[in-house]
Amino acid sequence: MLENGKLGYLMMYAAHIDLGLHQNEKDYLNIMLGNEQSLNHILEEFKIDDEYERITKIEAYISEISPNEKERIVLQLKNLFDSDTNFSLIERAFLFIFERFSIHNS
Repeated sequence: MLENGKLGYLMMYAAHIDLGLHQNEKDYLNIMLGNEQSLNHILEEFKIDDEYERITKIEAYISEISPNEKERIVLQLKNLFDSDTNFSLIERAFLFIFERFSIHNS
């Protein structure tokens, strides 16, 4: 998976954390990835994978990137969660856990 695809996969996982992909989140991901074809490819892969495969891919990606990149991803996650105008409790919890385990344990 390309680097942008790995980030896209993480963002797709985050977008589904509240059990749905809202249109505004989909629009945000489309802009972030640069084209709808990339978004659709990631979405198809995401749908095929089970939860264990998803977590394994995300853990592998997180282990490869720098602390500065992880901080940039936190900002992108915040933007993604804000895009649907409902920064839910579960999204806040996901962001908190991502920050604690990825940035503070680098």
